[in-house]
Amino acid sequence: MAFTDLRGWLVAGAALVCVVPGWARAPGVALVSDLAGTAHFKGRTKPLALMAELPPHLTVILKPGARITFVSLRTGAETTLAGPGRFRLDAQGEAHGLANGKRRQVAVLSSVRLRPGTLAQAGMVMRTAPDPGGPAMSPGPWSLTATPEFRWRPAEGAATYHFRLQDAQGEVLFDLAQPVCAIQVPEHLALAEGAAYTWVLTTRHGDGSETRATGQVRLVAKAVREALLASRPALDAPFSERLVYAALLEQQELHQEARAYWQSLARDRPDDPGLARLAAN
Repeated sequence: MAFTDLRGWLVAGAALVCVVPGWARAPGVALVSDLAGTAHFKGRTKPLALMAELPPHLTVILKPGARITFVSLRTGAETTLAGPGRFRLDAQGEAHGLANGKRRQVAVLSSVRLRPGTLAQAGMVMRTAPDPGGPAMSPGPWSLTATPEFRWRPAEGAATYHFRLQDAQGEVLFDLAQPVCAIQVPEHLALAEGAAYTWVLTTRHGDGSETRATGQVRLVAKAVREALLASRPALDAPFSERLVYAALLEQQELHQEARAYWQSLARDRPDDPGLARLAAN
């Protein structure tokens, strides 16, 4: 399956640092996946930014030298337009009014329905900065592999970590104490699709005290998992492809997997504050 087959999954919730102004409350029909130069809505001077959600029927003005790439949330089509000029999107996320552009139609996966606007608020909640004193467990709450490696942030003064994983019936799959901050799930204990697993991490400190953290993890559905794995772009792939893929991972709450892409994007655009926040979380 080609990477572009996944673009139809993109939803407005991927706009985790959405900059659509408050007056433009119409549901978005496209997501800005690359941008150079200055673009803004007609009548407003605040410029658009990466991951902005574009509503229909509002005119976007491209300044001279500007170039914008966006992906339709309805059809999966990717469009690149260059300024100077102006355009507006129809209800399908297709641009009208600017001739010097190129458009690429991609397939839409019917197995996943688009839900424009439904993840924006949840995305902001899920992507809050991690507690520096917490375990920052990965993966969680979803895993892209049936044999994940659980990893967590080292705790200051920790002597050992006691990690336990149990299934929904409370049966303990494994229970280990070790000084390192990673544990690999073995093949014979692979996670089952549709099941919820609970992990418990007890940190034993050198002074004899203990701290405890717990959470749940589930395996991503097979169809989604296989499509994401088969369509994974390289970290040096075109900017728009990496951004779309990172947003798709975020949509599945695969924050740890998305982070590597946010970090690569932030290195390409070191002056973008939204990418810097996503790369750091």
